Amino acid sequence: MTAPTDTITPPELARELGHGDGGKAIRRWLRTQSWRTEAQKGMGWHLVPEQADVVRRRFRSR
Repeated sequence: MTAPTDTITPPELARELGHGDGGKAIRRWLRTQSWRTEAQKGMGWHLVPEQADVVRRRFRSR
């Protein structure tokens, strides 16, 4: 299954936001948000624009 082209991954967001951890902090936070079902566990994250905006607000440099 391929990801839709209008999605973004945690590593891409981390680079955009200037974080050097490859998206680990973002993925850790995403797991607490209950945006995924049990069946999606272990699969890659592909965030839609609305989700990406929430992540950007949360992780923007302070």
